[in-house]
Amino acid sequence: MSIELIEAMLFLFAIWSGACAIKAAQALQQGGRYRFARWDGGLLRDGKVLTLRGTQAKLVLVSLLGLGCLLLLTRAVPFRPAQFTLVAIAALSVVSDLAQTEP
Repeated sequence: MSIELIEAMLFLFAIWSGACAIKAAQALQQGGRYRFARWDGGLLRDGKVLTLRGTQAKLVLVSLLGLGCLLLLTRAVPFRPAQFTLVAIAALSVVSDLAQTEP
């Protein structure tokens, strides 16, 4: 994969993470829960709702993902360790989302 493609993907993922963080912050501000849409949860999680703790975790984890993508994009951190850290945060986010979904 070329470096230009990786940079484009990091940029798009940073924007997507920022949008998810804004959505989670608005849900917390309004006292509601984070409801997945097709653009942020895919077909499998569309319409599902996170608990309050899940919404809080979503805000923190997607903010970390967005920040990590921006740090990688600006080359402020070494690529290999940051790459593994982002994969770990993304996996933690998925597990958190699945575990904190209301029945």
